[in-house]
Amino acid sequence: MSFSKMIELLQNKDKGKIILINSGAFYIARGKDAVLLNKILDLKVNCMETEICKVGFPKNSLEKYTKLIQEKGYSYIVYNFDSNTSKLTILNKYNGNKLNNTEENKLNCYICSNTVKMYKKNDKYIQAVADLYKEEKEIEEKNKIKEKNNSKRKIKDPKIIWLIKEIIYSQKREKGLEIGNYTSQMFANIYLNEIDQFIKHKLHIKYYCRYLDDSIVIVKTKKEAKNALKEIQKFLKENLQLELNKKTQIFKNKQGVNFCGYKINEYRLKIRDKGKRKLKKKVKKLKEQIKLGKITSKEAHKYLAGHMGYIKIANVKNLADKIFYNE
Repeated sequence: MSFSKMIELLQNKDKGKIILINSGAFYIARGKDAVLLNKILDLKVNCMETEICKVGFPKNSLEKYTKLIQEKGYSYIVYNFDSNTSKLTILNKYNGNKLNNTEENKLNCYICSNTVKMYKKNDKYIQAVADLYKEEKEIEEKNKIKEKNNSKRKIKDPKIIWLIKEIIYSQKREKGLEIGNYTSQMFANIYLNEIDQFIKHKLHIKYYCRYLDDSIVIVKTKKEAKNALKEIQKFLKENLQLELNKKTQIFKNKQGVNFCGYKINEYRLKIRDKGKRKLKKKVKKLKEQIKLGKITSKEAHKYLAGHMGYIKIANVKNLADKIFYNE
């Protein structure tokens, strides 16, 4: 039986638990356990055999890494294999609240130079794909480093930096921030501070306003607007890996501007049609629930607190009188 096969049997014996076993001066994990440890601890993957990854760390670092695995909440078992007696013993184990549900035994083999050398040989077409994947991986890593450094320039406390990394890298999406997370607004302001500084101090635009990812730039001429837009798009792409969405446009100020859910012009501030429809639908639903006795007017008012604040500053007295009533 091969060493790799022994680990596979141990994985099948204790499904979902990370299996660590000694190999020379290292402890290693194989297949899906290696893929998970690469993800949660950023351990470098290598090839155990064709299309099966492994990760490893020195024996004297066992306590450090098992502690990190515990902090992540995963179960593990540490084995010691004596090659002289062929005896297998359990050194340590931990039952966490998480199991390894990873199905893949490997990461993308095209980004692994060892795999390419191992069984792709000198196929120039496969090598071209491998080089492309490698280049994309390097760009991704640079972006991660830039993102971390961006936070470090603004936040000095290492514990806060650690917490930020935990929140950001725990989300499912590869880019962007999860909607609904209270920290997303803060992260957006930290990350987009770069574009604020660029617009104010490099482009010297006097009238600029941003709320999270919604922003307005006011300049005198259409030519200035086009130049500013071009420079902003370039800066976002090269420095923050961001792109402006399709709603971005240049227009005259007399048309008014849509900003933060309002239609704003020189003389008044109104709620956008989309916002009106949403508000009317919400009020109608609450009125029906009040009639059915499911909620009281007082409770309904709590649900509308955010909407009330939203319309309070707008010029919509007629709208408010029409859709609201007091008991």
